[in-house]
Amino acid sequence: MSIGGGPARGLLTVVCGNTPQARGRAVDVLRRAAPGAVVLSVSVDGAPDGRYPSVQRTVSCHYQQLRGDLCRATTGDPAVIIRQDLETIARRTEHPHVVLALPGELDGTLFLAALWQTPLGRTPTAHHYELGTLTVGVDPDRFLSDLRCAHRTVRSYSPGAHTVPLTLAEAAARQVEAAGTMVLSPGRDLADGTREGTRALLGHLNPSAEVLSGSESGEDALGTLVKPDPRWAAAGPVERLDPVIAPVRRQGVDHGVMSVLWRSRRPVHPERLAASLPRITSGVVRSRGHLWLATRPQLMAAVPSWSRRRR
Repeated sequence: MSIGGGPARGLLTVVCGNTPQARGRAVDVLRRAAPGAVVLSVSVDGAPDGRYPSVQRTVSCHYQQLRGDLCRATTGDPAVIIRQDLETIARRTEHPHVVLALPGELDGTLFLAALWQTPLGRTPTAHHYELGTLTVGVDPDRFLSDLRCAHRTVRSYSPGAHTVPLTLAEAAARQVEAAGTMVLSPGRDLADGTREGTRALLGHLNPSAEVLSGSESGEDALGTLVKPDPRWAAAGPVERLDPVIAPVRRQGVDHGVMSVLWRSRRPVHPERLAASLPRITSGVVRSRGHLWLATRPQLMAAVPSWSRRRR
């Protein structure tokens, strides 16, 4: 396919998941939609001394030579390594559709922003690929558990050798909020309402995303997974990291879940805000946004995202 008369490019679809099984289920849905896709699965093993991690890649495709060239472990920056792999695939196949399956240690949007940056002397990744929808597999039981966990941390790799500590709740919320499509797994017990409650919660956390049910997904839904996502044209991977983004709120109440949007034309008094937080955040699962503080009117303060255990 081509845009604006430019050279034909392949399609890159990034897949994440809150469990390996959920990620695998999402990859299976992508393979149903694009049977000839090249599936590039990545795992990251961090070095104990804080240096570059070991990045293992496995390839599932019809091209024997690609499997031999890419199926190996390499130490280095994951974005640099995967960028080189994608260039290799683009050179040896014609307009490929690559399904890039990322591990939980890599933040999907942050990784794409690093992947889309062009090092000196290298061909831009955007020269070879258009971006498909960012797809996230969600295990409902694990998602609800992680979203309530603000006392444990995980480490997510940022560009370079650095890792960023995140609470389980923050990591779980950020993953689904970045998605364009979510694939919801059945969960342990369909009769307890967990799955439908999770679907409602996902709809409020990310109203613009489509939630699929794996094998229940129709052909129209699958068709969107094999096309470029037009939302990337409006806001690329770097722009989506901007902390000042117009809030999107889902209307109504679904399975006891509702979203509240708060705005003010005047700066917030920090001491009054701190005193009112215990009452304001009672029952809150997720918060995000930015504040205008009366003590620092020239600055914008990002709201620390938190997840509170529902009462």
